[in-house]
Amino acid sequence: MTKKILSLVLVVLLINLCGMARVHAATKAFDNGASTQESDEQKRATKVKKTIAKFGAGRKEFVIVKMRDGGKKVGHITEVSDDNFAIREDKTGAVTSIGYADVKKVQLTPFTPKNMKVIGIAAGGVIALVIVGLIYGLAHGQ
Repeated sequence: MTKKILSLVLVVLLINLCGMARVHAATKAFDNGASTQESDEQKRATKVKKTIAKFGAGRKEFVIVKMRDGGKKVGHITEVSDDNFAIREDKTGAVTSIGYADVKKVQLTPFTPKNMKVIGIAAGGVIALVIVGLIYGLAHGQ
């Protein structure tokens, strides 16, 4: 009788141990996923911080900052600190402080978006004039 009870207790303990191993593995996987996500955000923020530090403050080039919430800021970097950086916006002239973790992508450009549109329109006009000149030359046999 005692052997049956001891065998039953041993079986229950083994089943319990197998179940605990699964719970422990699932918890460990969940913890690793959370820490991986957190480290990805930290890596992204560190990368943005290095990029901003490389660009430096007070340069003449414009910076295009694409935000994680979908917004976009264009302007000059005016100040760089450990937690954030400040940018003087091109459109409004207002100085905005931006946290490194809020940034999705940073680009350096010598032109403002307005200047890029003007350059694109001018290039399109030159191409149109060349095409018109070729058509005129071909039509008059030159």
